[in-house]
Amino acid sequence: METTYRRQLRMVSNQLSLARILLAVPTVLAMIAGQKEIAVTLFFVSAATDYLDGFIARRRNEVSELGKIVDPLADKIYVAAAVVTMLLLGFVPLWLVLVVLARDIAILLGGLYIEQKTGRLLTSNWTGKWTVGLLSLTLLLSYLEIDPTILTILSVLTTIMLAYSTILYLRTALATLRES
Repeated sequence: METTYRRQLRMVSNQLSLARILLAVPTVLAMIAGQKEIAVTLFFVSAATDYLDGFIARRRNEVSELGKIVDPLADKIYVAAAVVTMLLLGFVPLWLVLVVLARDIAILLGGLYIEQKTGRLLTSNWTGKWTVGLLSLTLLLSYLEIDPTILTILSVLTTIMLAYSTILYLRTALATLRES
């Protein structure tokens, strides 16, 4: 008899999330090699997997405990790999990288703590998804080296959204702890 874990691992939605983790490697390598067209293409493929995994999970009734873990983890791994590489290549400022990494580490550790204390996984919310979308746009346009004034505005807006989504996540986490 097949285990629940193996069945969930075979779900298309979860395979897309896992693919996003794997896509971080060729994306970083393309950026380091200066192959912008390939890096941007991989960036869009990754974004497509992020959209499709949730869409397919809901459409095919494949929402799973594994997916609730792997999808946000894939986002964090891909973004961390991209943002650190972009910092090293001089495309983004250190302060933005620190904000992004601090938020993702806080959410990851907070989520693990909540799950350990309550047995419940905190799921992504729409604010978080919009924040990741704005962050992705900011990173992409930084990589493409558009007008610095626009990049500054986008970076500030992204930081505001990162802070806001973190506050909402914290409120949900505290409410979850109070309920249990």
